[in-house]
Amino acid sequence: VPWVDLEVDIVEVNPGPEYLGAGKAPLPTLYGVMSALFWCATGAWGFTLFKNRDSKYFFKLHYLMMALVFVKALSLCFRAVDYHFISTLGTREEGWAILFYIVRMAKGLLLFFTVILVGAGYGFIKHVLSDREKKLFLIVIPLQLFANIAAVVIAETSEGAL
Repeated sequence: VPWVDLEVDIVEVNPGPEYLGAGKAPLPTLYGVMSALFWCATGAWGFTLFKNRDSKYFFKLHYLMMALVFVKALSLCFRAVDYHFISTLGTREEGWAILFYIVRMAKGLLLFFTVILVGAGYGFIKHVLSDREKKLFLIVIPLQLFANIAAVVIAETSEGAL
């Protein structure tokens, strides 16, 4: 029975200074443009809040909504910088990735907090939360925090790793 012993050395080189794949190459620019659009939306929302601060249709909940748009803009900005470093250096700068995940977690919590407050009618119909709504906050917010941590762990764990 003939026996074949073979050793192959493969060196894979990405031509050019681009370290992202073809499908992910435009992501730094795309995230940067979306971040700029969200910064503009934050400014427009802030200007509208400032201009209409004496209106009877103005509620404190609108500041929370502006904070949500601000945090989303910040999240997109950090993601654009993270992808830029991956694209140019080929490695992730951990500081930017950590900042992105912290801001993303804050965005998720702020989004659920805002949705629950609007759904409960806080600021529009009533100005005090009932005991049932407070218990809902105590259940939903920690679950959302747990879901955000799980999403970070899944995103950062490489395939096949234990």
